[in-house]
Amino acid sequence: MLLSRTDLRLGAFPKWKNIPKYILTPPAPATPRYNGPLVYGVRPGSPVIFRIPVSGERPMKFSVNNLPEGLTLDAAKGVISGSIRERGDYEMTIVAENAKGKTEQPFTIKVGDKIALTPPMGWNSWNCWGLSVSQEKVMSSARALIEKGLADYGYSYINVDDAWEAPQRNADGTIAVTASTIDDAPVHYTLDGSQPTADSPVIEDTIAISSDAVLRTVALRENGAVSRTTTDAIHFSKATAKPVKLLQASHPSYTFDGASTLADGLTGDRNYKTGRWIGFCGTDLEAVIDLGAPTEISSAGFRTCVEKGDWIFDSRGATVLVSDDGTQFREVAAETSPAMKSNDGNGVYTHTLKFDPVTCRYVKVLVLSEHSIPEWHGAKGYPGFLFVDEITLD
Repeated sequence: MLLSRTDLRLGAFPKWKNIPKYILTPPAPATPRYNGPLVYGVRPGSPVIFRIPVSGERPMKFSVNNLPEGLTLDAAKGVISGSIRERGDYEMTIVAENAKGKTEQPFTIKVGDKIALTPPMGWNSWNCWGLSVSQEKVMSSARALIEKGLADYGYSYINVDDAWEAPQRNADGTIAVTASTIDDAPVHYTLDGSQPTADSPVIEDTIAISSDAVLRTVALRENGAVSRTTTDAIHFSKATAKPVKLLQASHPSYTFDGASTLADGLTGDRNYKTGRWIGFCGTDLEAVIDLGAPTEISSAGFRTCVEKGDWIFDSRGATVLVSDDGTQFREVAAETSPAMKSNDGNGVYTHTLKFDPVTCRYVKVLVLSEHSIPEWHGAKGYPGFLFVDEITLD
């Protein structure tokens, strides 16, 4: 039901009336119609799993003329699976028919170094689950693509965004890392940046990391399927894995794992939505780090992510303060930065404040956000966002 009301400028009270519902989208035809890519890319020997996207009345029967060796077809479900080891272009014809008609579609599988030759359609979990991913949530979303008919129109991917590797702080100051898959496949890892293999150790529960490392993980399944390899550079400073307390609130949409993100040893990239950054708007980053014991430091650093089109700007200034008791702080370094110009680049900015060596237990880092977007910007006068990641102390 749609609603409308009278113009309030006439001095009348709002009046609402019913407008009949109507649908602009025509109903889908009952005859088979192919709704998928014309070309499919896969690497030699990698698994092929292609559900033929055809809409129309069910039941539907599928066949493929000139299906390459190594592939099989489930004629009832319309799923092509298997693998092809030899490079090349494999041309075939997909046929779908039901009681209302029949459709034929030329289709090519290109076996080589390029994949995703046609931009894939799917669904991303991030805004729905954040860091609370489970196997049942992923499987229920995959089933929904089938049950709601989206798979018949080319939706073929569930993208589980983040949360499988979850660094946490151990009591001894090391970083605990976990990694898992939705089907409990063994996850092999290395810490020196080399490619994990079947001979590499498996993450059984958690692994404890206490020094700089390049963590790479890969899931190896019994059927020979190999997941993509993840890579995370972990850098330790004197702040890493230490308790962090925020004195000003972060933006509720960009809090993610909270204050601990600022000292987890992991750095964010250009994508500020991954959970590696914390966002502020209308407030500043004001964080206190408890080093646990009197510790000598002579520099403090932090990184910002800038995306001016999304109202995200660099810091306008920073101050470093130290304390022995966590109550009385004294300033040891400060910097100010001018408002960004229209031609300043987007990207990741690194800030480092150096000062004479000082011994302290508590360190307060204050990073100022852009409280009034510059005149040249379409959102001039509004508060800008500040995204900060990884405070380092050395």
